[in-house]
Amino acid sequence: MTEVELQQLTAQNQNLIDENARLRKTIDELNLKVQELSSKLGVGKEQPVQSDRITINPQTVKDYRIDIMGVVPRENTVNFVVKDREGLLVPDVVCIIKDSSGRPTRAAKSNQLGQVLFTSPMPTGNYTLELTKSGYAFPLCELELNGRVLGSFEIRAI
Repeated sequence: MTEVELQQLTAQNQNLIDENARLRKTIDELNLKVQELSSKLGVGKEQPVQSDRITINPQTVKDYRIDIMGVVPRENTVNFVVKDREGLLVPDVVCIIKDSSGRPTRAAKSNQLGQVLFTSPMPTGNYTLELTKSGYAFPLCELELNGRVLGSFEIRAI
């Protein structure tokens, strides 16, 4: 190996070390952002109450459609309103959709009118919808998305 080739390899090695350091810094910054967002959404702080279970699918929702901010439900989207036991709207409810393996696939918070919109279509399949807010208990919802319009629905605290 010549002196020039050795210098080139040393320079390439240093470039790789520098790029690795930049990538690690970017990963650390992204992890901090994920932690901040999770904290803002309250993810992981409260466990959903699982004393009641409801199944939500096109058959159970077919006659119950709510106009949520003028959004027309599409296939495999999830749109609903959160209410307390008396039927009053509940804002700031953390809503997490998990796939059949228990991995979170979507997360949102209900707005000031208790509305939650997951407008991006999800793959056909079975999901769990967990709702949490301090001072409230909500049923654990089983979602069955089968390529049809689910429609908008209401979830009440228990």
